[in-house]
Amino acid sequence: REMSLLNHSLTFVPTAKINDFTITIKQADKGGAIVIMDTEDYEAECKRQLLDDIFYTLLEDAVSSNVIDQLISAFLYVQHPRVPLFYTLPEIHKSLETPVGRPIVSGIGSVTENNSEYGDYYLKPLSLPFTIPPGQGGDIFVKRKSREIFWIFTLDTLFPRGLNQ
Repeated sequence: REMSLLNHSLTFVPTAKINDFTITIKQADKGGAIVIMDTEDYEAECKRQLLDDIFYTLLEDAVSSNVIDQLISAFLYVQHPRVPLFYTLPEIHKSLETPVGRPIVSGIGSVTENNSEYGDYYLKPLSLPFTIPPGQGGDIFVKRKSREIFWIFTLDTLFPRGLNQ
C-alpha cells in the first residue's frame, strides 16, 4: 500500500480526493505533514489499538469488585454523556510504510471525561515538581515550563476546558 506525504506548499487537494472514501487524510503526529493513507490500513490500526486486551480490559462492575467505592463511582458517572471521538495520528517519523497511530480520544462531555479528571488528580503530583537536566533547553525551556506549571496550578487541571473556544 502506498502512502503520500504533502508538504506545507501544497495549498489544495482536488475535490475528487476529498470525496474518495478509500483514502484517509490525517495530520501527522509530528512535523505538521499531511498523510494520505488507505482507509483500510487506517481502520486496521484503529481496531488493533482498541482491541488490544493488554492495555484495555472490560471492567464489568468496579464497585461490586471493590476496585472503587460508591463515592468515586458517583463522581465518575456522567448523566448525559456525548459519544467520544476516537482517532489516531499517524507516526510517520517512526515508519513511512506502516505507521502506527498515536491514539486520541476527544472526550469532553463523554463518559471518559470524569475518568480523566480523576486520573489527573493522582498523576499531577507525580509530574511536579519538574527539574531540568543541565544543558537542555536553557531559559526558554524554563520559562515555558514555568508558565505551564502556573496554569496547571491556577486552573487545577492538566486539561483546561473552553480556553481555546
